[in-house]
Amino acid sequence: GGVHFDRTQRNLDLLSFLTQQEVGEVYAVSSNQILGTRSKLDVPEDLVSTVTLDHAGPSFQLYDSFLTPHIASSVEIFGSNGCAVATDWFDANKPTSLAVIRYRQQKPIVTPHVDPYTATVEAFTAAIHSGSRLLATGDDGRYALGVTLAVQESFAKHRPITLRR
Repeated sequence: GGVHFDRTQRNLDLLSFLTQQEVGEVYAVSSNQILGTRSKLDVPEDLVSTVTLDHAGPSFQLYDSFLTPHIASSVEIFGSNGCAVATDWFDANKPTSLAVIRYRQQKPIVTPHVDPYTATVEAFTAAIHSGSRLLATGDDGRYALGVTLAVQESFAKHRPITLRR
């Protein structure tokens, strides 16, 4: 499944968590021209996705790649008052970068380093002992998988894909 089922799906999980909204439409583009060669891969390893939510709000752009190591995977949230950019948020081996951009001025937001795998296990353990809410459920995973499949369909059909639940 390539970058879709690794990075893109995690970025979609982040959007769902941050917005508490469902995705209404996705549009994905890529190129077989990767690092100066023509790729014969059936699944793109370098992908840009635009995500629109069901309800009014900001639009989102996801950039995910296994083949361009000099550019971090990112989630960009575009609003009328600025843009928020998160990079490497899911990778325990890289520092997360979060910044707000307004009028071409970038303001970094300091975030504590959290190992996402440790945090997930700790939250799961807490949910077992206290009954608190899980960070993610099987339904959340199924939903993210459905959106990821829509991203793949969009790439294959060269058009936006509307999601319905």
